[in-house]
Amino acid sequence: MKKFQIALVVAGLLVLSAAAVFGGLALARLGEKQFTFQTEYVEKHYSSSNPVQAVKIIEGSSDIRFQVSDSDRVEVTYFENSRERYRIAEDPDGSLSVTKQTQPAFGSLHFTLFERRPPLTIALPADYGGDLEVSALNSKVTLGKQSFGLLDIDVSNGSLAIDSIKAQNISLGTLNGKVVGSDIQSTGSVELESTNGSLELDGVSFAMQLEAKTVNGSIEIRVIGALEEFDIQTSTVNGSSNVADQQGSGGRSISLSTVNGKINLTFQAE
Repeated sequence: MKKFQIALVVAGLLVLSAAAVFGGLALARLGEKQFTFQTEYVEKHYSSSNPVQAVKIIEGSSDIRFQVSDSDRVEVTYFENSRERYRIAEDPDGSLSVTKQTQPAFGSLHFTLFERRPPLTIALPADYGGDLEVSALNSKVTLGKQSFGLLDIDVSNGSLAIDSIKAQNISLGTLNGKVVGSDIQSTGSVELESTNGSLELDGVSFAMQLEAKTVNGSIEIRVIGALEEFDIQTSTVNGSSNVADQQGSGGRSISLSTVNGKINLTFQAE
């Protein structure tokens, strides 16, 4: 190697070393409180003071898990830190709301992109039967073995998994995530919608109407009942359907539509 080439390499190494030193000093001057590499969470618990008839959840980053409780109260297990707090409120009308409130990180840098946040856990009485409304962002919602009046769940940048659910009316929606479920029973109607995600339900029964829509996703549903009982209407764009439109004899209707996805609808006799 020629001398001037060696000189260039040495000079380059000196520059990089100097940059590292000055960069380290600059970070040190900012102080330890300016950076958060690991967040300390504190576990907390809440139990409703009275029986609850409606629950509303607004979650911004943690997964949401629902459980069955032996108590006749709604019980909440949650985790807080210096930036993430929960507001839990009971109203005289019998409703309970749980809302995550996140404080902006002004004047500091927080490295939370890959941080694993503890879940929010909601324990509902075994005989609950009230309404449940969930609005979640960047969350996985898991729900099973419960009965409801109105069930309304909307998840953005997350997924939804449900099992053994009974409700009067059911509305489930995801954005950038899929819905997976089994043993879903409605005494009214079931409404499903997804963008950039599939709808996969195994065993759905309903008294009035089933409506499912996807964009950039498929629909795979097994309905409890005979094919000839249902009015069926399907629509696909850049996709296919395994079932033809028809007028049924049972007064119940099924409406399915996809864009960039297939429809696979099957039936199982009751």
